[in-house]
Amino acid sequence: MAKNNQAPVAFDMLDIGDELYVIDAMLTTVNNFNNFERAEYKVTHGGMLMIIAARITQLKNSVDKFNNSKTE
Repeated sequence: MAKNNQAPVAFDMLDIGDELYVIDAMLTTVNNFNNFERAEYKVTHGGMLMIIAARITQLKNSVDKFNNSKTE
């Protein structure tokens, strides 16, 4: 049985969930490239990996910011 006194979900955490969904979709796309596509679209593949890395860094910063504001 679910607890009735659960803390509400913070709006920032919903944004983080959405961001994780987008990152997962991007990783799935990159992983579905076959060897020929990776060779043919090397710049695109590398660019997608850089975008994913940037989004993960931004997500980490958002989580850190959220956690710091919670502890203050």
